[in-house]
Amino acid sequence: MSTEQVLILLVMLFVLAALFSYLNYSVKPAISQTTDNSACSLSVKSAAAQARIPGQGIKSLKELQGCKTQNIITDETAPDKVHELLADNVLNCWNNFGRGKLDFMKDFEAKDLCFVCYKTTFTNNIDTNYIELHKYMISQEKYKPLLSSRDFTSDSFEKISQNQKFYVVIVSNKVAREINGIFTFLFDKYVKFVVDEQEFTKNRVALVRSDKLAEFCKEIA
Repeated sequence: MSTEQVLILLVMLFVLAALFSYLNYSVKPAISQTTDNSACSLSVKSAAAQARIPGQGIKSLKELQGCKTQNIITDETAPDKVHELLADNVLNCWNNFGRGKLDFMKDFEAKDLCFVCYKTTFTNNIDTNYIELHKYMISQEKYKPLLSSRDFTSDSFEKISQNQKFYVVIVSNKVAREINGIFTFLFDKYVKFVVDEQEFTKNRVALVRSDKLAEFCKEIA
């Protein structure tokens, strides 16, 4: 084999190695995340269908077999890239859980129950805040359905500190439903009765720092 042929072979091997590295570290995670999102969305839709059947339906978010928390660690510092990462995670979580409209839980206590879609750790300090994130989302067409639904909320972070964790959570809530117009005279007072029944309100999606999670979630699945 001539020197020229050896050089050509080495170049081809280098190109193949670079291509494999790109596919493994860029394309593969994207495909994996798309698959995970699809599996979670199907699990939520299936659970919502079961909840309509008497005696059926899940009673814990842990029963959503297709949904799992995705852990992300990033050294990104460019504000717009950080905004896009957080906003896309919020959008994916909202989409996976039926855009706030699906009642996929059969029964749980009337309190905020959370499923963690994403845990994102930033390894660097980033000069941005929740107002700048909202401005970015408003400027992008793909986030308009989410913002117009008013299903999105965020804690009021003023900056992103090194090794700070941000959670994207879906918050499910049910409230006691009142029976209007039923009163009784009891101990010289009119008393309005409330039935022990839970009514689906809506699911919200929230972006929360780890130290503020308890303010949004009473229980975490």
